[in-house]
Amino acid sequence: MARCGPYTDVDHGVVKSAKEAQVDLVERIGDDGRSCLIAERRAIERMSTYGKKLLQDRWTGTEHEVMSKLWHAGVSVPYPIAFVDDVFDLEYVGSWEMAAAQLSAARLTPSQLADAFEQLLVGLRAITATGFAHGDLSAYNLLWWEERLWFIDFPQSIDIAADLQGFDFLHRDVLNVVDWFERRGLDVDAEEGFADLLSFL
Repeated sequence: MARCGPYTDVDHGVVKSAKEAQVDLVERIGDDGRSCLIAERRAIERMSTYGKKLLQDRWTGTEHEVMSKLWHAGVSVPYPIAFVDDVFDLEYVGSWEMAAAQLSAARLTPSQLADAFEQLLVGLRAITATGFAHGDLSAYNLLWWEERLWFIDFPQSIDIAADLQGFDFLHRDVLNVVDWFERRGLDVDAEEGFADLLSFL
């Protein structure tokens, strides 16, 4: 439990752990008794000080800024609350019982699969129109929760206009994720999807 100004944070444990960072479920309780759930991501303790500094710089310089711009553009991303030191607070997607499933693990009906793909296209168009490519898009960094598709994990995002490989990253993103839908029986074309996105730049 940590007291932070007009609210108290209660850590409810690890939601997800990876080689670079872990995500904890935190309940933020205000002085008025109201609370909300937050996903708190931090560099893992076993990383070197240098490694944490690189991770911090990457989050500060790219992910937090990019997610803020995307959220304001209406993209379905968790709201980026704040970044301090090596901790990144963002909106938690899920419930007390469970975190939102990665798309790769979600069991979708055919109609849900089609709906998820339409939401994917809407999101990709908005991300592209904002000038970014995700940079590492796959079914592992998309979430499915209560019939809604969420885009997450933007530390490798690319400014399409500023990066000579911007179009290559965008193309790879589309191929990766559309292939996932194709393998589940949806009749979609990655190249058509990519060509569609170029019209939003």
